[in-house]
Amino acid sequence: MFRTVLLLLLAITAWAYWPATAADFVIDDYVFIAQSLMVDRPWVAIWTHHFYEPTYFRPLGALSWWIATHFFGSDNYAAHSAINLIIHLANVALVAYLARGLTQRVAPALAAATLFALLPTALAAALWPSNRFDLLATFFLLCATLCSLRFLREGRPGMWIAAAAATLGACWSKELAFPIATAMAFAFLTPQPIAWQRRLALFALMGFTITFAFVWRHWLLPAPYAVAGIEWLPSLWRGANAWVQSAPALLTHATQHSGLSTVAAVLALVAIAWSALTAFLVPRKQSVVDWRMIICAALVIVASACVQWPLAAPFSQMLDGGVLGTVTYARFYYAPTATLAILVALLLAKGRLVRSLATTIVIGMTVIGMDTRSLAISFAQWVKAEITPMSRAAAKIVDGVSAESQAAPCVVVLLGTQSKHPWFRMFSDVTAKALSQRLASSANCHVLTESTPWLFISRENSALPDIRLKAIANDTRGTPKPDYAWGGVRYRYRTMPEDVRYLKNARFFAWQGDRFTEVTNEIVSGARSVKTHGWGF
Repeated sequence: MFRTVLLLLLAITAWAYWPATAADFVIDDYVFIAQSLMVDRPWVAIWTHHFYEPTYFRPLGALSWWIATHFFGSDNYAAHSAINLIIHLANVALVAYLARGLTQRVAPALAAATLFALLPTALAAALWPSNRFDLLATFFLLCATLCSLRFLREGRPGMWIAAAAATLGACWSKELAFPIATAMAFAFLTPQPIAWQRRLALFALMGFTITFAFVWRHWLLPAPYAVAGIEWLPSLWRGANAWVQSAPALLTHATQHSGLSTVAAVLALVAIAWSALTAFLVPRKQSVVDWRMIICAALVIVASACVQWPLAAPFSQMLDGGVLGTVTYARFYYAPTATLAILVALLLAKGRLVRSLATTIVIGMTVIGMDTRSLAISFAQWVKAEITPMSRAAAKIVDGVSAESQAAPCVVVLLGTQSKHPWFRMFSDVTAKALSQRLASSANCHVLTESTPWLFISRENSALPDIRLKAIANDTRGTPKPDYAWGGVRYRYRTMPEDVRYLKNARFFAWQGDRFTEVTNEIVSGARSVKTHGWGF
């Protein structure tokens, strides 16, 4: 029964997700595609700083993009999107097996898996290819937990080593793994009916692995703590407040708001609340779940949320009701949703009416998941209508200009993009190069918009010439943000000058309806003025 229902759940999850595979790349996706096309030494990502921001060290995610791009191509969005779906389905299965291992009950395990699979916070997060870092980190954390449990119960040395390897994989996938893995290590150390030697051995190995990964990251990164800033406690408080306040809006935006979905959500919430109540007031005497397990699960949830909070506040403005904001902001909830699902399973197994409450949760979340499918459909439709035409038109323009440019620097300025595609402003250069059909020549171009070009990418051995763009400050003292290079790729950070006419040899194109039209003569003659913007909106 367990495997049959789990397979049915995976099929429903794939059905709910599948419309998103008809979408196209957006914002950060272009960075990783362009990077993968230009990198000639991808494996050095493990021992060099490789991310386009100096705060992050995610070699396994970067390698996954490089492998996928070279295996499926840079224009095969469906394949890249399907990779996210496969990882999410694997995580759902791991949650099910972990919950069953912890509770030794089938019903709570299936309820936890359904909750994680179809709750909009998790399903929406999986729709964005760039969220693969969260998916990979969660995958390795779940693997580490399962291997740790088998080692504690069976004493198999292979599981001990596998738990450490999975922990390292999680830490090298995304930073959120560090506090979660640390909380897990302490949870395994708590008193339980398992020999203390095993618990201490597991704690020591996980501690060593986490420390090694942390020191390695700290050694390689130019600014390892830039995200937290100097006021990390206020940052945590602001982020937690934004995180809690944004959750209802995220859940609302991710569904069709149908009456049936609302009823299903209420029933699922009542079932979860009732399971918690009975676990506290009238616990089952036969349950293998004790309060130490529930407390540890709650601490892991806090750890998984804390690492997301500093970024939740500044990014909360993305959650404006639009489909892009909903999909991209959901990444902050992916790992916490997995840990929440495990906690719900523990509460179900500890309380009464286990099968009835678990069935209610499964049915309720299935209804909500079917409703959430509308988000995948809307995401694909929005990207195809709003993003794809401009992105691909920009690539064709750059390909044409780069083919004509010889000795002079290739500079292309794409105007009128801000109102149609706000995020295009930051990723105009990488977008054109990710979609280029003539990368050998277009890689040597500067691709700008009138508002914050920000990030440029080129091959390290033929770095972009200096066209006197304004440097972006790296700190409050105004220190210019340095270029970063790895594996044959160079990142450069610049913003627009006040007068674009000073961009020597630049070609200007304005977005008009559904295409770019050249307006170079109008700009150079002064008949058309351009209001540029610095860093920020």
